[in-house]
Amino acid sequence: MEEDEPSAGQGVDDEGEIELVWVWRRRALWVLAGGVLLTLLVVSLGRTPMVRGWWRSELDWRGQRIYEPEHPVALDRVDLPQVHAQLLPRWLVAQGHRARGDGAEAEIEAWQALQAAVEPDANLAALLQELRELSSPARLRDDPRRALYLFWAWNDYLDHDHAPFMVQASVRAQGFGPSLAATIYHVHADAAVGVGSAEHRVRIVSRIDGTNLREAYLGAAGREDAVVVVDRLVEFALDDVWPLLDPWLELRSVTRASFAEPIRAEARARLSAAALRRLQGSAAARWSIASTVRAIEARRRECDSGLRINEVPWSGFSSERLARLTEIASRHQDRACPGITTDEVGALARATASLRPDPALRAALEELVALTAEHVAIHEARHLADDALAEGFDEPLPCASCSDGMGIGARSELSGYLASLAWAPSPALALYQACRSLAAEHGRPLPPGEPHREALELLQRRMGPVCHDGPPPDLRRLGRHLEQEMLGRSDPIALPPAFPRRLPVDGAT
Repeated sequence: MEEDEPSAGQGVDDEGEIELVWVWRRRALWVLAGGVLLTLLVVSLGRTPMVRGWWRSELDWRGQRIYEPEHPVALDRVDLPQVHAQLLPRWLVAQGHRARGDGAEAEIEAWQALQAAVEPDANLAALLQELRELSSPARLRDDPRRALYLFWAWNDYLDHDHAPFMVQASVRAQGFGPSLAATIYHVHADAAVGVGSAEHRVRIVSRIDGTNLREAYLGAAGREDAVVVVDRLVEFALDDVWPLLDPWLELRSVTRASFAEPIRAEARARLSAAALRRLQGSAAARWSIASTVRAIEARRRECDSGLRINEVPWSGFSSERLARLTEIASRHQDRACPGITTDEVGALARATASLRPDPALRAALEELVALTAEHVAIHEARHLADDALAEGFDEPLPCASCSDGMGIGARSELSGYLASLAWAPSPALALYQACRSLAAEHGRPLPPGEPHREALELLQRRMGPVCHDGPPPDLRRLGRHLEQEMLGRSDPIALPPAFPRRLPVDGAT
């Protein structure tokens, strides 16, 4: 039987259908391959911090952190002082113990108290709830950035409502895994420090968390703002500056004599006459306490005497503390390396008796602490300006006088020191504070190569041995000249008129 041959038109249609099928198959394969590649790309990018931040609404299109509250603000219904000074630090300590494998009940109790305190504000409650969910070592190991973002969002939320509290959080590596830690501050002042035509935010803060974490600095600058820590300023003001204000102490404090008169001149210009008189009349008592405590600490380092005396309040030792020291001196009297001697206890007791709590002395010391804050705020504002203008935290600042091997940190500190000499109201005090870190009498001096030390050594090569000889004449003009010569610029730096003229000596009061 003879088969019919297909017509030309029918053959063309069949071939077209076959070609069309292959076209769609090829397109489908390309779409599938593109989808696989896109998925791989998204997964890969999703592992990068910036993309993850976008997905989680942590960052805006510029890569800047953002926080948008989902609920109405109700911070006025929360006892913020109690939350930040007591409940939040208590929970952070408890979650650290629980992460180590003990104290689960204590953590639950601390958590419930904190949760109840913030419950009236749904935004704080939500941030806190997620923080607790992330607080286990396993979760922190997977996503530490999220936990740090939540603390940042907490601060940003408080900041927008002008609540004077700040939490500086970190994820600390421990043997059992990472854990949350934080230093918590009360904000005394929020200063816009002018550097050239720009302003930079510097906050003056005091610790309120009561934990034993301790800053190793008077001030510190971050990416967005800087802090000046009053607690560390108080130590410097009480033990290092206050004794210099009495001219009769120069002969007994030879290593400081070269700075004493210039700093007294600055104090006369900046402090009230009543405050200066009160400080000069009581300086010898504080010098006795400071020198005795340093001798005790030196002995502890040299022969392991076993006694450490921590911070001493401005009014000296309490009667209970002196009684404990007396007992220790009695037990150690036959030791070759006593923690404290009977004579030392006597010296501390006599000095304390002359520093009885006195509102006039407290007020004078508050002026002195505020004076010490000025040059530190200028130093930190210069860091912020350097980072904004020249990425000074990531790239070495241009420096005509620096060696090629001088790193980012050392050049940054050089800039900060020069700024405080050039623009602070009390440049001799600024130089004294800088040189203090090199002195053996303050414990372990900075090691060779440390950025602060490297910056100061370069300054002394250019200015002469100022840490020994004291400030040269017209220090402020010299500082501005060196800024221009070494760094190629000398931008005016100005503290705002509202910068505090008194700061507390008894914590966040």
